Amino acid sequence: MNLKIKEGFDAASVGMTLSLGLLIPIEKMSGDSYHKVNLAQDFSKIWPDMVVVEAPRFFANATYLGKHRFEICQYVDSAYRKRVRGQLSASGIAILDQPPSTVTEAGTTDLRYDNENPLDNHHANAAYGKLVLEQMTAYAASR
Repeated sequence: MNLKIKEGFDAASVGMTLSLGLLIPIEKMSGDSYHKVNLAQDFSKIWPDMVVVEAPRFFANATYLGKHRFEICQYVDSAYRKRVRGQLSASGIAILDQPPSTVTEAGTTDLRYDNENPLDNHHANAAYGKLVLEQMTAYAASR
């Protein structure tokens, strides 16, 4: 199946087929995201000045990235972030962006912030955590 994605990405052009099973959960906010967003929305009723810290983008050296999968992962990541941000924003929940200095031109998290465990494709290191903590502190001080 040749799936043309809204923003003009053509999966067939990179020899890939995208499963609707992958894209539908993003649109419907199903799975873990649904529960996490609902929890944040519930907390915001108790703490109206709530903020959510954006998770780091994926790392370019993640083992799940194959030769042609970078564009697909980038699209899915972008669509997911857009959807979650929309849900949080609609509830009046502020979002602290990933520190701009940690994002590469390609849209991934800079490898300087990758954690030390080569088997962990998802978590950033303490230097990244320090930047986010500084960002959170500045946000709290501005309130």
